[in-house]
Amino acid sequence: MEQQQHFILFPFLAQGHTFPFLNLAKQLEQHTRKHDNNTIITLVSTPLNVAKLRNSISETSCIKLAEIPFSATSHGIQAGIESTESISLNQFDAFFEATETSLQPPFEDLIASLINQGQTKICIIADYFLGWTVEVAEKYNISHAVFATGGPYGMAVMFSLAVNPPPPSFYLRASPNEMTTLVDYPEVQVPYSDVVNIIAPLDRPINAFVRRQLLCSFRSHAVLLNSSEELDKQGIRLLRSYPSLPLYTIGPLVRERSLCSLTDNNSEEEQCINFLDSKRPNSVLYISFGSQNTIHALQMIELAKGLAASGRPFLWVIRPPSEFEDEFEGEFREEWLPKGFKANISQKAQGILLHNHCGWNSVLESLYEGVPIIGWPLSADQLYTSSMLQDMGAAIEIARGRYFGGLEKGWQGVKDAVEAILDEEKGCGSKMREKVGEIRDVIRAAVRDDTGFVGSSCKAMESFLQAIFDG
Repeated sequence: MEQQQHFILFPFLAQGHTFPFLNLAKQLEQHTRKHDNNTIITLVSTPLNVAKLRNSISETSCIKLAEIPFSATSHGIQAGIESTESISLNQFDAFFEATETSLQPPFEDLIASLINQGQTKICIIADYFLGWTVEVAEKYNISHAVFATGGPYGMAVMFSLAVNPPPPSFYLRASPNEMTTLVDYPEVQVPYSDVVNIIAPLDRPINAFVRRQLLCSFRSHAVLLNSSEELDKQGIRLLRSYPSLPLYTIGPLVRERSLCSLTDNNSEEEQCINFLDSKRPNSVLYISFGSQNTIHALQMIELAKGLAASGRPFLWVIRPPSEFEDEFEGEFREEWLPKGFKANISQKAQGILLHNHCGWNSVLESLYEGVPIIGWPLSADQLYTSSMLQDMGAAIEIARGRYFGGLEKGWQGVKDAVEAILDEEKGCGSKMREKVGEIRDVIRAAVRDDTGFVGSSCKAMESFLQAIFDG
């Protein structure tokens, strides 16, 4: 009897990374059921994250969950914190380093126990922020793959800047528009304003952490991308040239509608559904900067003014401004919004503020459903994801960057962008919706696996599964 294949999926401790891994697990499960393979799929995370994942997996699923302990208290992080959305941005360095020192021993113990049980056909599929898992795979002579959860072009630029950053002299003399050439992609130039929004200052510990994880990841056997060959051709071409690993485009992997939620709060969820049911189709704006991002206080006020002036209905997942990010667990203060804003939108039934994520997961879900996007990328790969969407005719960008750019046209820029997309007669909404509809059809075809038709991403998944245990 052929030995069971065992896929160990290990996402980084962040909501924007965990859910793509869950979607990947379900994709592997579908393949297993279709081909009747003797395969085990296990998602590994910490206790609190496993509890959340359990609610998203049906009772009939064959996906297993495995808990490993995590504590960042020795790094100054409060006990019980197991995800980036529970910390402020100034705690990121300590939290990221804790994921390496705290998670590595119990994860290695997990793999060792499986080996001792006689399992040898094991493949670890890990996050690129958990690159140290390659060393575990090498120690036990098992397969390893990296799952990149961001957009291909943005990932390529971020990887290159993290591993081979510009010289310190560039930071001292550069103006916002001065360009630097990427060492790994000589044909790509990046402005200083983007560099400082993609990677942290060179003296931050998180830079050494990311570089260390990426260099380990580049020793993996394969890279899986949550994208399709048709969606970001230039980014995929760059990643195929560096880090020169076998690359498989297996996406887009998006959440099932039944599992999509705007909030973890049941009463807020019901309020949202009732609000949406009361509005015309294609008329509501959804605003979110992610589970761990926010904007400056003055920008938040301008954004609120622009929304109010547009008169369009909206749902806004709101966090305290960046100046007050350490207070994310406290009550949201109305002083962070224009005077009377909350009362006015409530009275007019114009909007709802949710107190609970331009990220790649949100982008894929929007494109998959044919929904146009207003982009306000803040950092990392978001900047180039937004640029790609504009080039495709799927988005309008109103602001760019956390440290440079911002909302240069103020509230009027917000109002103009909202009206451009939602005003079907005067704006470009109809044209954009038509273009996004074309993109939707292309990427849905990529993940189709019907009689007589197999999409490009399904073929890529099949190729990966055939190759990963043979390498």
